[in-house]
Amino acid sequence: MRKLGAFLRLELKTIAEQTTPLYIALYLIALLLFVLTTQSVWMGVVVGILSAVTLVNYLFHVSEKNNMDALYPLLGLSRKDVVCGRCIFGFLLTVVVVTIVSFASFLLVAALDAMLPGLREMAEIDFSVPYASQLLFLLTTVVVTMGVLQLPIYFKMGYSRAKNIAIIIPSIIVLIFAGFMGFVMGANSVGDKLAAVNAFLDSPVFIVMCIAVLVFAALVSYRLSLKFYQSRDF
Repeated sequence: MRKLGAFLRLELKTIAEQTTPLYIALYLIALLLFVLTTQSVWMGVVVGILSAVTLVNYLFHVSEKNNMDALYPLLGLSRKDVVCGRCIFGFLLTVVVVTIVSFASFLLVAALDAMLPGLREMAEIDFSVPYASQLLFLLTTVVVTMGVLQLPIYFKMGYSRAKNIAIIIPSIIVLIFAGFMGFVMGANSVGDKLAAVNAFLDSPVFIVMCIAVLVFAALVSYRLSLKFYQSRDF
């Protein structure tokens, strides 16, 4: 447990180097532009979730660049410690980033709505608590599943070889999600289908399904990551 804690502190130090005041300021500016141009707070949330996934992938870049994989054993860290630690850190990082960005996005929309009354309609939609929680849960499930399923590829191939291949997984998930939305929005009975989707999002089955998908993806990702990482030579 002590070794795992040491690895988590090492990961945190690596990420802290990227979260400089300039980086945060640039992100807030980008968040403002996304909200203004799309008139949706959710674009900011999506960017935040993707940022968390990108930061986790960045850890593989740093490890490879500094040959950390060969140095971890010298620090008393087993390969299981590395895989487990990175998975746990990735989960915690995503939760923290999603929470902060979601809060910042809603505050931004509230401020914009106060200054620009024309955005009130957007605020009424985005600030509907049931709608907000459902959509946030769905977005988090989709994007985090993308990131989780990329981990085994990075552990098996390393960052340089995997960065182009790993994009296949989110592309497939996005196509499936886009196809589903196209099916809902493209038929004659759009109203009925939207009502059915809303009813499903309101049901406990939706929450259970999202949790089940995340847990299953995490377990599969961890086992494959550990298997692939243990088979590599450094």
